Amino acid sequence: MKFIFKLFAFIVLPVFAQIEFKYDHITNLDTSILNEVSGIQTSIKIGNRLYYINDSGDSAQLYYTENNNFSVKSIALENVKFTDTEDLTILQNGCNGVDCIIIGDIGNNKFDRDTLTLYFVQEKKYFGKRVAPYHILEIRFHSNNFNLEAMAIEPKTKDLYFLSKKSKENDVIGISQLFRIKYKDLFSHNPITLEFVDDIDFRELLSIKGKKERVTSMDFSSFGKLSILTSKQILLADYQIKSKKIYIDSFTVLNVPTLKKQEAISFIPKSFDFFYTTESKKSDAPLYKVDIH
Repeated sequence: MKFIFKLFAFIVLPVFAQIEFKYDHITNLDTSILNEVSGIQTSIKIGNRLYYINDSGDSAQLYYTENNNFSVKSIALENVKFTDTEDLTILQNGCNGVDCIIIGDIGNNKFDRDTLTLYFVQEKKYFGKRVAPYHILEIRFHSNNFNLEAMAIEPKTKDLYFLSKKSKENDVIGISQLFRIKYKDLFSHNPITLEFVDDIDFRELLSIKGKKERVTSMDFSSFGKLSILTSKQILLADYQIKSKKIYIDSFTVLNVPTLKKQEAISFIPKSFDFFYTTESKKSDAPLYKVDIH
């Protein structure tokens, strides 16, 4: 049965799609360093490089692995103190012609933060031990207060989207709030007020399972796919942009292993394939790769 589903503030008629895929357990992350991974992001231009960020309580560090050996390297951000970092994304050619890694210090579990912070770091083939942010953007809400968990750059418009995990007022399990910052405003004045787009109801699409199932991460692929990670499921959807509107054409819920505290997802550039992982602090913190056929 088709049903009307409001996503990205536009009426769409999503159709459930069957797709072929396989998944592989690539490695277990080094939890002596990556001890609570809340965000991952693949590099667009540097092959086999994967960036990571830890959740709250970590010092201001950005981590990466490369060449598929998963030996972790760390970069300290100068004069920065993280509060609750939740996700990573990348803005192609966004920082003076250089790709920018955007670190989202956007967690707000106690709803006591007046502003949240985005840190823009120019990507380099060879990082030193320390780096100064290229740009810092403070963000805030027009009203209410939200705990943001997921963010991603839409590659065609370069707009930055956010999904909430929870709202301070009128919170409903399975409904997230969608916000965005237009590309032209990413390097504007501080602080900037997030544009509220819509309430997103995942309950029918995902058959939300229990009170603790919440959105934890999201990503867009350059080939028109959107991934939504919850604490128990992965939604994969085809989308397109017409006249500045985003339409969902079809979707599927992938039958892949559910990880305890799964928190991070990232598409591989120029591909439908993606990685996902967990913020587990234990030694069994797996990194999975899903190949879409």
